[in-house]
Amino acid sequence: MFVALSVLLISFGFLRPNENTDPYGISCLITAFNNSLIKHPDDRIYSYVIDLNTEQNQAVIIDQMINAIRQAKCNVLALSDFIWADRYIQNALPIIRKEFPNLKIMMGGPMVHGNEETLKEKYPEVDLFTVSYGEAVFSDIRKAFASDRCILELPPDFSALESPYLMNQIQIKEGMSVRMETRRGCSFKCSYCRHRNANGCVKQIGTDDRVKSELKLFKDKGISKINVLDPFFNDINNRDMSKAHGLRFLNNCKEIGIESEISVQIRPEMVNQSYLETAGSMKNVTFEIGIQSLDKNIYPHINRGNEKAQGFVLERLKEVVRHGINTEITLIYGLPNQTFKSFENDINTLKKLGFNDIKAFPLQIYPATEILKNYKDFGLKAKNVEPFGIMEVYDNPSHDFEQMDKLARQI
Repeated sequence: MFVALSVLLISFGFLRPNENTDPYGISCLITAFNNSLIKHPDDRIYSYVIDLNTEQNQAVIIDQMINAIRQAKCNVLALSDFIWADRYIQNALPIIRKEFPNLKIMMGGPMVHGNEETLKEKYPEVDLFTVSYGEAVFSDIRKAFASDRCILELPPDFSALESPYLMNQIQIKEGMSVRMETRRGCSFKCSYCRHRNANGCVKQIGTDDRVKSELKLFKDKGISKINVLDPFFNDINNRDMSKAHGLRFLNNCKEIGIESEISVQIRPEMVNQSYLETAGSMKNVTFEIGIQSLDKNIYPHINRGNEKAQGFVLERLKEVVRHGINTEITLIYGLPNQTFKSFENDINTLKKLGFNDIKAFPLQIYPATEILKNYKDFGLKAKNVEPFGIMEVYDNPSHDFEQMDKLARQI
């Protein structure tokens, strides 16, 4: 007997008033579901987003999830699990399973990692885990549940992914801020980061034509800001720098006449002179640079390179200032071998170079990262911090973490 799919996708986020209600990643999954050639006309998908800016009470959130399942009358529940959502999901799952014993439950996101035994022990109520990007699974959920495996890794055809903007999944209004991606993946292996993939591959999303079409749409709609999610720092891997991905993107923005603010994530030592010159000629471009530290004694312990790399970072930062590029810099404190003096030196060095927008955050230790395995070897102490239970460093061997914390709040 045929049963139509009614899929409810629940996610947790920190919603901003000038952005789309559904997070960008969720919109990509919904787009893949709705545009599948396999989907039956009676199949439906719904999204429910829990805004952690306004609600963090566990009991209230579980009630919201239960009510959303009832209202959607869903037979498939899909959960997007990030570190800030994991505690809520773990506590909600037994209640959801008891209330809806026949409900098929699937889960994906950065917190879904490990083998079948590990995942089933942590989330016994879940029927299906996705450990890769989810578009391929959402384009054929029936097939996914028909598999004899409970863990699926089905990378999509990245070049063929549809844009949620061009498919009208995300409704754009004048003055909105949007998130945009042109690539996924990261070739670096920073020890503290969950934004990494095992094979180090970076995949282009869609084609250059898709990028141009999105940019033209953003211009026509009067978008105020474009936050580009993907890492442009891989440009240097392209031998023909005139064809480097990030440089092509900036030139497309110039050609189309984008006036919106454009915010891009940069690893400074990996950008070339042409990129800097082009960005410097565009007063609406902002670099987001995660320096984390400038201390050569810290670099090797967080997989950020060696003393040579540290010197190259400083040279590139000087070039960023020389080209007058708007820049936001972030640092981490509580790193291996870090002291108050080295942290203070980092801040003073950046200020002397001419950077004013500097933010610093305590080291958070995420599951499935290298630093989780060895942070204790450096004498670091960490604890789960409320309300999301994320592990953060709170003390170091020199016991000057509190000084670093105080300084970070004064920047």
